[in-house]
Amino acid sequence: MDNFGLTLVGIPCPLSKIAMFDYPGSADLGSITILISVGCLAGFLNTIAGGGSMLSLPTLLFLEVPSAIANGTNRIAIIAQALPAAIVYFRKGFRDIAQSIFLSILLLPGSILGAYIGTQIEDKVFDRIVATILAITAISMFFGKANKSSKSKKPTHGSIKRRHLVYPLVFLLGFYGGFIHIGIGFLIMFILHKIGGLSLIATNTHKILIVVPYSVASLLIFWGEVSVLWYAGISLALGNMFGGWIGAHVTIKDGGKYIAPFYQATILAMVAILVVR
Repeated sequence: MDNFGLTLVGIPCPLSKIAMFDYPGSADLGSITILISVGCLAGFLNTIAGGGSMLSLPTLLFLEVPSAIANGTNRIAIIAQALPAAIVYFRKGFRDIAQSIFLSILLLPGSILGAYIGTQIEDKVFDRIVATILAITAISMFFGKANKSSKSKKPTHGSIKRRHLVYPLVFLLGFYGGFIHIGIGFLIMFILHKIGGLSLIATNTHKILIVVPYSVASLLIFWGEVSVLWYAGISLALGNMFGGWIGAHVTIKDGGKYIAPFYQATILAMVAILVVR
């Protein structure tokens, strides 16, 4: 990442130490408006389905933010949205904090390694990786069906089954979370719900809580190794929180049947742009 460094008084200086707020370009009103708007949509989608990072990270790339900086900046919004949600779950009676802490610890080692490798990836390679993940996710959404077996509105408690499978998978998943994070919520849901046998409510609660520690660790690594755009991250975070609030209070008519096709079309359009740009 040599091209992301500057020289100060003849001494090489990491960009993150002196240009956190103005690279690339300045924090212009147009960029901030776009980021807040995308953040709002991402927060809304995260609340009702998941996958908000599949919108926010590509948007940063489209604004010509270098891949490693975009990857790190996106973590600010992830943390900002997860913390308020975690508080809500605690207020609603979730008390299985010990299990969440243990899962968080499992995620940490891999996430640190993944984040470091993420700082070393070339932009073109990263674009292809993001495009591939988005394409796979969009295709899987065409064939996936929502599981509506859990109707409870209260957090439920229960032990994770098949721990000999769940814990190693969560440990390995940490690398992916630190490296790119996109779509990790779906993977956590699959591991804890489908393999671990937890209810959807309990699974979603753990999912919200356990991403915070490794996201903080990843953010610090990206900040230290390359840089993060704080104005962009904060703009996304503000939109995320507002969109999440709307998603939590709005009833989607017709079961939200028009949201999935719109989401899929948007993701596929982003794939096409990432491949050809």
